[in-house]
Amino acid sequence: MRPDDELALGRLLCEYAACVDGRDHDGLRALFTADATLTVYSGERLLEEHSRPDGILAIFEALDGFVTLHEVAGHRFDPGPAAAGKGDEAHGEAVCIAHHVKGAEDLVVYGRYRDRYRRTAEGWRFLARRLDINWTERRAVRLPGRA
Repeated sequence: MRPDDELALGRLLCEYAACVDGRDHDGLRALFTADATLTVYSGERLLEEHSRPDGILAIFEALDGFVTLHEVAGHRFDPGPAAAGKGDEAHGEAVCIAHHVKGAEDLVVYGRYRDRYRRTAEGWRFLARRLDINWTERRAVRLPGRA
């Protein structure tokens, strides 16, 4: 995989986090291929499954009323086996720590994204995202301007 592809895929991950946190639905929709899927697992249990960009946006409706902050780290990318030699698909993983603050409580989700990407005319896009939730915790938080 070329360094510029790795850079573009890293930017895709950061753009995803920024769109989720900024509730930029149009920007988020544009990050997925037309046939994309997004699934969420806790252990082996499937929690949610969404397909196509508009269906994927449904998962983010649950975030209404929360302030979120998604941290993405430890990403790595590999050419996809189906695309060997073509360079139009890739696989990747990234660690995610997602904060979901409401009132004085932060629900922190620790997980790992396992992704498939496809190069399109617009650049790299998500073909499939699987979030494996490793664990969660609740924390008390103090928001600025509040006692």
